[in-house]
Amino acid sequence: VALGKHHIIVYDDIGSLQASRFWWVARRYGIENVSILDGGWQMWCSEGLSVETNPPVYSNPKTYNSSSANRKILAALKENSKYVATIEDVHDASSDIKTKTIIDTRSYAEYVGEKQINRTSGHVPGAIWLEWKSLLKPSSNGVSVFLSKEEIKALAAERGIDEGSKDIIIYCQRAIRAAHAAFALELAGFSPKVYEGSMKEYQNS
Repeated sequence: VALGKHHIIVYDDIGSLQASRFWWVARRYGIENVSILDGGWQMWCSEGLSVETNPPVYSNPKTYNSSSANRKILAALKENSKYVATIEDVHDASSDIKTKTIIDTRSYAEYVGEKQINRTSGHVPGAIWLEWKSLLKPSSNGVSVFLSKEEIKALAAERGIDEGSKDIIIYCQRAIRAAHAAFALELAGFSPKVYEGSMKEYQNS
């Protein structure tokens, strides 16, 4: 696939969690023409749309040395820093929480430290809890889809997330749930950054 030339549509079967991660990584490296199929595989099947079971066929398959190929791919791509937050950015936002916003998209048990995965537990000081699952709702046929733009704005307002904020950092454990929340918040007009290292880095540093 010529990533820079095609409009890419991604989907999964877990509430767009992995699809959102693909979307964010693509955006991070300058590939903007990526969309997510809302409702994913379950929605597609529930609507009786056509499916195939044959294995993928590649027009011009090649064998790559993974490390060499990765270096060439990364060299050709330019990282867009406006989508990425670092641990330094998180520390800076935490010390200036009146003008900046940090969002924790993990479970409540992880947020309050009842569930410990890393060397330490709890959340970044000043972080707002907004679990990624709360940005989904069941459709008329029971499939999980994203909240509407208006619903996301209302939920964000309930949690004290300022619609006009230009300094929003989102994290989770490994920047997967955070990418999902970033996609949803962008639907509602926010411009968040994802802390790539997330708590795997922050709580083990």
